[in-house]
Amino acid sequence: MKKRRQHHVWKAYLRAWATDDQILCLQNGRIFPCNIDGVAVERDFYKLESLTPADLQFVAAVIRASPPDGRQTLLNFVTMFSVHPYLKVAMAAKGAPSQAVEAFLDRKIINAEEDYHSGLEGRVAPIIEDIRRGDLSFYDDDVKSSIFLHFLCVQMLRTKGLLERMRRRVHDQLGGTNDAAMPDLIRSSNVLRHIFATNIGASLYSERKQRRLVLLTNNTNVPFVTGDQPVINLFGTGQDGGEPTFTTLYYPVSPGLSVLLPEPGVPCSYGAGPLSAVSVEALNRRISADSHAQVFGHKAEVLRSLIPARENAG
Repeated sequence: MKKRRQHHVWKAYLRAWATDDQILCLQNGRIFPCNIDGVAVERDFYKLESLTPADLQFVAAVIRASPPDGRQTLLNFVTMFSVHPYLKVAMAAKGAPSQAVEAFLDRKIINAEEDYHSGLEGRVAPIIEDIRRGDLSFYDDDVKSSIFLHFLCVQMLRTKGLLERMRRRVHDQLGGTNDAAMPDLIRSSNVLRHIFATNIGASLYSERKQRRLVLLTNNTNVPFVTGDQPVINLFGTGQDGGEPTFTTLYYPVSPGLSVLLPEPGVPCSYGAGPLSAVSVEALNRRISADSHAQVFGHKAEVLRSLIPARENAG
């Protein structure tokens, strides 16, 4: 079957803030309860597009600029997320394919990236449960740490907010024109986000002995919130700023626990162990500021405290 309702934030992840699959959502200044099936979701969000020669040339240039050891993996993403639209167009040019073949290709065009995310989520689920128990020992295991770091980067780059920011920047750079000879980063986003996630994850993995994972414990009466951009760079400059100089990734995993992956050698305001309510509130404001449209929690008063900052940012 075609999986038409596609989450750009992992649904099982959001259950940590939900009660009987009901979560509180802050959107457009309003707080309302919603089933986790209905948030951070869009119809056919991961649908594959037919890539033009210009698109493929740009993707090839990105791969050539990537570390040599990982290029074959990156080429696999090109095949995985471009071959089915190509086959559909090629077969249509030679005559209508059989109904069975066309249905198979249509399913792949809708499901391929969604299925990839599901597979990655299945592999990382036991690691997330370890973190929620306060156990970071997995980080010293080469395979598990590699899975987790790759997952973290994919969660950062798979969101609608990031896609919309990319769309605005591309529009601004092209002045609103639609030149077929130019690569379209939005059309290529199914491939590009996984290339970039793999490259960033490999870099983090190579630094894992210096870049130690930190568990942030929240024993205050102000729980952590999360959002439709659940992994953020604390050194980022916001939705419309320039490229950050450093990378310190922050990822809340429950109302009481978050993880931090600090930049080696760069002072950070947050250390391992219990945080103060002031620190929790500051991290919640960062999640809210970096979110695209939705912030999630399980206490209305905490979400309500974020409304003034979001309205001022808007």
